[in-house]
Amino acid sequence: MRKNHQHSIFICLLLGLQLLFSCSKDDPNTHSSDGLVTIISINPESAYIGETVTINGKNFGNDPDALTVKFKGDALAKIKKANDTEIDVIVPDGAETGEITVTRQGKSPVSSPKSFSVLATDISILSFAPVSGNIGDLMTIKGNGFGRSSEDILITIGEGEGIKPLTVSPTEITLAVTQGTTGKVSVIKQGKTASSTNDFTFPPKVNHVVKTIGISAVHIALDEKEQLVVADLFGEGNRIVLRKGTGNKMRLETPGFSTAPRFEMPHGFLRELPAGIDNGNPGDTTGTRAAVFKLTGFNKAETGFDQLNIVVHDLVLPYHYHSGWFVNLRYLNYIQRIGKKNDDYGVSFLKQLFSGDVQVSTMTIAPPRSQNPYLIQDIVVTNAIIAIDPIRNYTYQFNLTGGNYRAFFIDAPNNPPTFPLNIGTAKIKAEWVNTSLAKVSKSPHSDYDYSVTFSNSLTGNHNVVVDNRDTVDRPFIRLTGFDNKICGFDQLRVFLVKEGPYDSASIDVVYTSIPTRPPTAKEILEAFTRTEALKCSVLSPKWPEG
Repeated sequence: MRKNHQHSIFICLLLGLQLLFSCSKDDPNTHSSDGLVTIISINPESAYIGETVTINGKNFGNDPDALTVKFKGDALAKIKKANDTEIDVIVPDGAETGEITVTRQGKSPVSSPKSFSVLATDISILSFAPVSGNIGDLMTIKGNGFGRSSEDILITIGEGEGIKPLTVSPTEITLAVTQGTTGKVSVIKQGKTASSTNDFTFPPKVNHVVKTIGISAVHIALDEKEQLVVADLFGEGNRIVLRKGTGNKMRLETPGFSTAPRFEMPHGFLRELPAGIDNGNPGDTTGTRAAVFKLTGFNKAETGFDQLNIVVHDLVLPYHYHSGWFVNLRYLNYIQRIGKKNDDYGVSFLKQLFSGDVQVSTMTIAPPRSQNPYLIQDIVVTNAIIAIDPIRNYTYQFNLTGGNYRAFFIDAPNNPPTFPLNIGTAKIKAEWVNTSLAKVSKSPHSDYDYSVTFSNSLTGNHNVVVDNRDTVDRPFIRLTGFDNKICGFDQLRVFLVKEGPYDSASIDVVYTSIPTRPPTAKEILEAFTRTEALKCSVLSPKWPEG
């Protein structure tokens, strides 16, 4: 009886093992968890039809044949491979943006927690930025259907040729604008083209406008490091004042320069055109025949040009001296370094000096000669001398001199001149301007002598250059009645300047007899206006001193 009971137990165990193996063979999912099928994520979250995406989750099982994957639009996807936590599928034709559904055999379908985006295959441009720019700028194009390969994409701008992109994603392209014209932005992909609705705009091409004028003199001042402090380029109604600063660029082109060795300073002769100045016919601007100063950085909207060429011309002198006697480049302030000589300040030095940044503080440009221009020239002197007969209320002569210029007017019948008279003049008129601060003082050495000084006169230790603003508040004498074809100007404005301890920027008055009472400043200044009998005897730059 006991033996039969043991045999029955053995038979039961054997049948149990057989059933277990049979179940294992029939169900390949026996080793996976039997929990709820779950979709955790989809990678990537967007793709084109035909691309592969991975569905991440759990409890998918290990049998691809037991799984069904559908995209929105009831599009059945082909499963490439699957395991309990991942399913790789191909985005099927007909797929639409929306949820993805996974169904495991014998279980309820589950949907993705996020919508999956099916990328458009037709390319389109939604926007681009910036909407205007220059060659070299970066552009970003937003749209659809661009794909992921930069090899498949070309971009055109207007009538330009194709530009390769820098980066490409299905919805965005970046590129460097290397060429093109104003017009539509187009994306070309595998024979398909999409164009923007608006134009990309290149700024209009700016025409380079060069203005050419002439000058006949250059006055310069340097600092202790031999750097330019100020340069005055002027002649026949033109005047350009350059100062240390920024805003403009300059360079000098010259075929030659020679210093005058007899001077302590390296004054000299820039090569010049042997003709008077006519801004309507400027002559050579290449620098092969005459020195040319070239200035850039002007606002064309304000000036009408963006570059100014300044050509050195022959000096116009109204008497028999040849202009070659006078240097056309003069140093106002200069400290020669130890061991250097004048020849060290030749063409190479000047080209370096007139290069780089500079500030144009004054610019006066005369009209062409064909327009019969009225020309004004400004000069500085350190002293004025006048001889007056107080009894007859008569002016014998006055002399404006010192610094770099001399203008001498004389009563011809009583003072036979050395030089020709009335040179380049018709009827001289004189007028003092900005003299409200004039002060008269008597000489302590003579009852015949007085002087007039101005507290508002220019000061400057040899580097004074007149700016246009100086005509507002600085004392000067205005002389008119000149012939600009002979003298180079119609009006001469002569400013008094205090240069050093011995130059007081004064008017020295010499009376032919002792005045019955001290003269006033107004009376002395009015004596300059009595020019009916005076003739112009000297009118020219002074030969440099030292």
